[in-house]
Parts: sequence; C-alpha cells; structure tokens
Amino acid sequence: PAGTASLRIDHLPAGTYGLEVYRTGYRVNDAYTAYLDMGAPSQLTPAQTETLHNVANGAPVEQLVVKHAGGVFVKDFPLHQNDVVLVVLKRL
Repeated sequence: PAGTASLRIDHLPAGTYGLEVYRTGYRVNDAYTAYLDMGAPSQLTPAQTETLHNVANGAPVEQLVVKHAGGVFVKDFPLHQNDVVLVVLKRL
C-alpha cells in the first residue's frame, strides 16, 4: 500500500451520476505480470495471447450509481505503488 488518493469535487449539482473507476497497477490490468507468470515465453500461443487480452482489457474495476444531494462529493481510492486510477463521473 502507498496511501490513498482522494477525489473532491466542490459545487457538484444535485443529481444521479454514474461513477466508473479504471485502474492499472500490479495485477490489475497488468499484462506484463501475467506474461511473467506464464514463464515469459519467447513465443505466445493463441491461448496465452487471449489470456493476456482478458487480464488487461481496460474494463472498469468499479461501477456505481451515485445519487448526490449537491455540494461536495468526496471519494477515496486506496493505492499501491505505481497504481494509476482514472475516475469518470457522468450525470445520468
């Protein structure tokens, strides 16, 4: 663990929002570590290629519907070393 990132949005209008969290880091959307787990083959089989595509498909790791009364919105994200987090908040 490397701490926590905190997202704070002031003056968020009241409403219903879709929140998506995308994460890349160790063993999360991490094709390189999966490749090493395979023994770092010099030539990938079709099955291995498919496995790498599946483990690093870029899908959101969290999806929520947030009903917000308006004002300040805060959400915390625990991080590990070298994590990257993208948060998308869309009004529904």
